[in-house]
Amino acid sequence: MRIFRAFFIVAFFAIPGVASAAATSPALDKAYEEYDNSNYDKALKLFEAECSKSDGEACEQAALMYEDGEGTDKDVHKAKDLYSKSCDLKDGNGCANLGFLYENYEELKGSETAIFQLYQKGCSLNSALACNNLGSVYQDGVGTTKDYAKANTYFQKSCDMKYYAACSGLGYLYDNGYGVEKDIKKATAFYKLACDNEDSTGCYNYGLVLNDDENAKVEDREAAFHTGCIKGYTEACVVLGEAYRDGLYGMDKKPALSADYFGIACEKDDINSCLEASELYLKDKEKVQTGIDMLDYACSLYSDEACAKLAWVYSDDVYTKKNMEAAKTYIQQANDIDSDNELAKKWTAKFGKQ
Repeated sequence: MRIFRAFFIVAFFAIPGVASAAATSPALDKAYEEYDNSNYDKALKLFEAECSKSDGEACEQAALMYEDGEGTDKDVHKAKDLYSKSCDLKDGNGCANLGFLYENYEELKGSETAIFQLYQKGCSLNSALACNNLGSVYQDGVGTTKDYAKANTYFQKSCDMKYYAACSGLGYLYDNGYGVEKDIKKATAFYKLACDNEDSTGCYNYGLVLNDDENAKVEDREAAFHTGCIKGYTEACVVLGEAYRDGLYGMDKKPALSADYFGIACEKDDINSCLEASELYLKDKEKVQTGIDMLDYACSLYSDEACAKLAWVYSDDVYTKKNMEAAKTYIQQANDIDSDNELAKKWTAKFGKQ
């Protein structure tokens, strides 16, 4: 389900790219100023003070700080209470974020019906975020009957308010013919609109439709996946890693770039990308240690293959100084994760002969 929450923003905006319906008070402006200057404890106190005066936006922003642990310890229960108050005070983003908490925090688990109702209320209060999430729950049938036509309606409403993740949602419906007649041109246009405004999902999907278009420019494909990758969509990094490794989609083989994109995906805990990046980095004399670090990180994520490969790396002097104790430690970790790992079996047998 494509659910999002509102992020902390500067004054005069309710969510990125969407102007507030009303100007903020001088006190709320001061709170935003303190936040922008990284004075989080002062900002939180000011937001809470304004929240106590029944300012729904202030309650929402204080809730975000408690949710993220900024200026205070992370406290999702406190965040829930503040989002609830914000929603009661008719702040649509507060309703949307409360739904997000119920959806994503096990200790606050709310019913699907409650989540749906919160997004519905937030959207009725003209929260572009809530309308996007309402489109998603209609698309997936969460807390309500699956209804692609309604999903289209609410994605369109949110997209019109310049919430660009919703534009990507519209593209997905037209791409697949869900609730609308399948129309690749419209899908492409919506994906491009989302990507042009740096929505990571939109960029990834835009890149995919460009890959299927033999007339598309290679640089447009590269740019779409690159933006999707740096804005947080892991699979976009993987696609570029594979494309530069194998020369796909009209792109030239560029092992160094391939390793870097796999490396970004690795940092997002994609284990297979860690393995792909490490293999490429180990072939570059100047990046050997980076390759070892990638394997070590994947091993820490319980990849038996990564642990076993580290044992191989430390068992001779090809990549780094030979260290049999380290090799034995890593092979033990590989065995602990999966005793059937073939590489682990091989090196266990080797170490047994030492």
